[in-house]
Amino acid sequence: MANETVTLSAVLQMTAKEILAAADLPSANSEADRTWNHNGLNHSDNYSGSSTVSIDQIVPIDIDLTGSPITVDLTNAPKTGGRTAEDHTGLKVIGLLLNAPTGNAGAVSMAPGASNPYPLFGTAKDIEIAPGRVLAFMEQTVGLAAVSSSVKSIDFDGTNGDHIDGLLFLGS
Repeated sequence: MANETVTLSAVLQMTAKEILAAADLPSANSEADRTWNHNGLNHSDNYSGSSTVSIDQIVPIDIDLTGSPITVDLTNAPKTGGRTAEDHTGLKVIGLLLNAPTGNAGAVSMAPGASNPYPLFGTAKDIEIAPGRVLAFMEQTVGLAAVSSSVKSIDFDGTNGDHIDGLLFLGS
């Protein structure tokens, strides 16, 4: 693998305000007494090659779908800027950020590859990313499988002409 520096700042922050109906909380004297703020689940982490969970490589995802599965092989994965593909054997997927544009006709399916599957969400589990959705996750521990010759493929499938883009973060 090339000597490059990779850092990632991951911040997930969502705050919700819920004002209960007066009939649902009759003991409340005012709207302020019926207001609940949900904000304790925010998460923030910084990752680099020297952090406990290290980020060593980034795999860009920029796929125009064809109506048939397109496989990303993590032992021969694309690199940023169109550089020569790279073998990520021994590394693990630490996180991902994927975007399905609002103009897509249908959901994009992401699944372990049909051959030599990489089990991002478990064996034989896929996830659908509907138009306009963003999918993100980060590992706080290094619990996913290491890339190898038999654990390396992620399939993307969807409507011909649709698109998916984003980043996979790999490390140890």
